[in-house]
Amino acid sequence: MDHLRCDEVDISAYYVDLELRAHLIPSSQLYSNTPSDFDFKLRLGGSDARTFGSMQELVEQLQASTDIVFPVMHGQFGEDGEFQSLLEAAGVPFVGTGAKASCQAFDKCTAASTLESLGYFTLPSILFETIPGGVEHHLPAMQKWFEEQDIDTENGRVVVKPARAGSSVGVSVAIGLAECQSKVQQLFAEGIDTKVLVERYAEGGMEFTLIVLQGSEGPVALIPSEVELRVEGTNDGEPSERAIFNYRRKYLPTSQ
Repeated sequence: MDHLRCDEVDISAYYVDLELRAHLIPSSQLYSNTPSDFDFKLRLGGSDARTFGSMQELVEQLQASTDIVFPVMHGQFGEDGEFQSLLEAAGVPFVGTGAKASCQAFDKCTAASTLESLGYFTLPSILFETIPGGVEHHLPAMQKWFEEQDIDTENGRVVVKPARAGSSVGVSVAIGLAECQSKVQQLFAEGIDTKVLVERYAEGGMEFTLIVLQGSEGPVALIPSEVELRVEGTNDGEPSERAIFNYRRKYLPTSQ
């Protein structure tokens, strides 16, 4: 932001908390380390932030005072198309993916189905949703899927993840059917999402992240970045067979 701000460009920063309350944040607070730092200052009442009464009030503020919005919110509401749909309805220009595509991409199950329909390979998976009777109701389908995928019910690895959450929140490796069932139950209990995806663990291979921008003559792919996990010698206390590119490795101090 420091590189963007100049005499011709004025930047205003807005923070949306977990309760979906929007705040106009003063420049002095832009470099707080985490969202928890914003929340702490707002609770103390020592912040000069302006709090909006509703999300619609925020959109009206943006509509009246902003030339273009750079949405950088993570997770639900920020990445799932909800905020983008509000901006689109108000005619506020913004950078990034539109509401419809954001919604499709954010839901991992929908994203995989869309990619499959276009001829791309995706990892085998099964979706579970919260229903009366608890996760025990899902056990027969889960066990059948393990058998169909030839995954060992005692030692086979799978990845359990919320269908609609970002930044690897709630994602973990489960070993065996019983632990898979337990982790699915745990995600439902935590309320991260009402849909949980169990996916086959990808053995070997290489993982890349890629940014695609819409250019004047079509999509432009930037240089891929390889995601390579460093497990040995770390103090994360995580065995190598369960290692993933998790929230800590993405955002917090680590030797990764």
